[in-house]
Amino acid sequence: MSERLARAWGGGCLRSLVIQAAVGLVLVAAAGLCAVTAAVVPLPRAYANDREWLFVGGLVVLVLGALAATLIWAVWQVRTRAHRLDGVLAPLGLTGRRYLTGGRQYRGRVGGREVYLYFHRGPTLEIYLDSSVRARLTATPRTQLGRALSGLVGRQPLALDDLGLEQVSVHAEDEGWARRTLSDGGGRQALTNLLTPIGSAELRQVAVQPGAVYLLARYLPLAALTAENTQRWLAELARLAEAAEAQPAPTSVTPASWLEQKSRADRDAFWLPAIAAIGGVLLAVSVLFACIIVAVLALEAR
Repeated sequence: MSERLARAWGGGCLRSLVIQAAVGLVLVAAAGLCAVTAAVVPLPRAYANDREWLFVGGLVVLVLGALAATLIWAVWQVRTRAHRLDGVLAPLGLTGRRYLTGGRQYRGRVGGREVYLYFHRGPTLEIYLDSSVRARLTATPRTQLGRALSGLVGRQPLALDDLGLEQVSVHAEDEGWARRTLSDGGGRQALTNLLTPIGSAELRQVAVQPGAVYLLARYLPLAALTAENTQRWLAELARLAEAAEAQPAPTSVTPASWLEQKSRADRDAFWLPAIAAIGGVLLAVSVLFACIIVAVLALEAR
């Protein structure tokens, strides 16, 4: 997994560098084109000394045109991705709508359980499957880096090598409950299958939390989000939920917080108020700036 993390980080940095280099080249080319145009285009004698304004105006037009083209391309990309995802997930009984600026969120019932699915920037896939379990467990592929970080915070993974989980780091509030759940062949196999990545740089996490089982797949290739794979992930989550629900509940468990409940079923409760708050701040700053300009002009008029 350390190699996967390095590939994911390296791939993200490389994409960022390529985009920045491309933007820089476009800006340099636009400035050069405007400079040449301003120098060679004949102007009336009365405007012969205004070539710098021709340069500035041409540069503004090119920049605005580039921004408009980028916006059109981004909207087309978002709509194309939404159409593709709807075509994959709608037949499974999941209804989709927009999430954040370029993501999608889906909700529906599969196998008698409520499903919440999010696909957003990364690309990142998150799937919540409702469950009656009242316990906590988190599992990730085992790495040296993960062990070192666990040691720093004083939370070593459970020793489950005897269950064939040598390559998995499991943390749980109740070790006995976690061991009983993963001693179930179906639950253990479901956990292993869910943690098996598809992409070369993909990072995965599986969790059991009060009210749901959860799959997180970061850097999941968009081509991997197919109806077949989604059905398989939902089936494995259901198997894990059944194994967890079959065990006696732990005597003590931290209940699901308001934040956990909303992040599972109602993320609009976060980002819509956030957008409204940011818009309010920008509006207030704009009004304050306008008032300062008006005050300065009024003082100069005196």
